[in-house]
Amino acid sequence: MSHCLVLGAGAQGTAIAASWRGAGGTVRTLSRRPATADRDGWEAHVGDLTEPAAVRAAFAGIRHAVLTLPLEFDPAVVSRIIDNVIDAAEVELLVYNTANRLPDTMDAPAAFTTRRRAAEALLASRVPTVVLRPSIYLDNLLAPRVRRFLEQGVLRYPLPADIVVTWSSLFELGEATTAALRRPDLAGTAWDLGSTATLDGPGLAAALSATTSIRYEPDDPTQFESSLAPWIGARNAVAVADTYRWVPEHRPGLYSNASASAVALGVPPTGIGDWLSRVNWGRP
Repeated sequence: MSHCLVLGAGAQGTAIAASWRGAGGTVRTLSRRPATADRDGWEAHVGDLTEPAAVRAAFAGIRHAVLTLPLEFDPAVVSRIIDNVIDAAEVELLVYNTANRLPDTMDAPAAFTTRRRAAEALLASRVPTVVLRPSIYLDNLLAPRVRRFLEQGVLRYPLPADIVVTWSSLFELGEATTAALRRPDLAGTAWDLGSTATLDGPGLAAALSATTSIRYEPDDPTQFESSLAPWIGARNAVAVADTYRWVPEHRPGLYSNASASAVALGVPPTGIGDWLSRVNWGRP
């Protein structure tokens, strides 16, 4: 296993880095915040993806890399980041994690369209790229707002009860990314991630119930947005909440298709029960 550059060292990047290290590899990161970059066993570079020199320095000597874009939805800024990565990457393979499924239209919120343009640019570039498109993360259910409602026996999430989701997890993301990085023959392809079971809101609530029954209630996307704002900023909170406003009306089946990545990558999707055991799920 070689050195892997992980661009984007938040929760998703951390899961990817942990999986790569667990398989015997070493990790380099690029982060704007020294405290975020300074992880045990990581070679941390401090810099911004919009800075060409910082990106070039991070890629020096790297043969495997993973990109998860930051919470930035300005098309011009995202385009500059992608240009910097394409210019700097001299790799055997780059895995691009879109952090979401991507609707097949550009008439969608910026959180979708910027990621779709990035995927298209990378796949059309000289850089060998595999694109991974996770569904909604089960790990979102660990957010403080969701957990507060669970204390009352209610699962609240900003999707209508009848929207069916093949849920992803950060565990699956890390394992699928590590597997993809070993498959340069898959360059030029894109894969959806997600569990084999599809669950609507009440079905997910039932799967999470242990000794006490949990019922599902759709959350108001505007209230969901307000709960995100203190953590990711008001502008980013609007961009994320807009995806939950848009999907039910325009692409209600966006998250319902089962993943084919298990066959291609040899990594079984994380089932609900497996995820619950790995996060030590329990009622708050």
